[in-house]
Amino acid sequence: SRARAQIHSPNPLILASRALPLLRLQVRAVDAMNDAGLAATRSGLVLVGPAQTFLAKDTKVSVPALARQMGDLEPAVARSVSDLEDADRRLTELETARLLPPLAAVRDSVGKQLSEGVMSAQRTQAAMIVASNLFGASKPTRILVLSQNPDEPRPTGGYIGTYGLIVAGANGPKLERYEGSQQWRQRHPKAVIPVARAPFALRAAIPPQVQSLSNVGSTPSWPASATLAAAL
Repeated sequence: SRARAQIHSPNPLILASRALPLLRLQVRAVDAMNDAGLAATRSGLVLVGPAQTFLAKDTKVSVPALARQMGDLEPAVARSVSDLEDADRRLTELETARLLPPLAAVRDSVGKQLSEGVMSAQRTQAAMIVASNLFGASKPTRILVLSQNPDEPRPTGGYIGTYGLIVAGANGPKLERYEGSQQWRQRHPKAVIPVARAPFALRAAIPPQVQSLSNVGSTPSWPASATLAAAL
């Protein structure tokens, strides 16, 4: 880019600035911001072609067909999210840098917007994956849905009072089962994590408790809790 060419040019002022630690840091920061801007731009450009193709398709299609079309966008969305994450990482590396006020203001403002953009893009990506699996899966997909009871304080929100099992395929989703977690426990009494390997909160309980479907939320990581629930 033109900005990168200027930063790395043999301009006497640029060369002199690289000899002074404080100014050298400012030049490096501008270079990093430029890289972050290029990465953010790439994240949008990779979506232009696939998005135009998607929008140009016939809108009078079934929900499963529409979901499959959304699935075709997933590779481009994944690449876009990756580029945004790369841009965010480059700016995050400047968080503790001693920048002059003008550069510091740009870093803070753009960094905040970029972080929010990354989170929004990640949520969109996750929603597209769920939608394509629910309504347009090319092969049967089983999805576990957990319902939390907020009456009891748990790291991830509450006690797993009920669960549902959705089976999705080419014709869309179907709720195969929905019942209380204790009913599942009665049918699968051995599907537990022993006390010795359970989280501290369960080991320290009186009496100590095994970890089962109903209390998989005993750790602060929801992805870990969901993975354990699916494994059980």
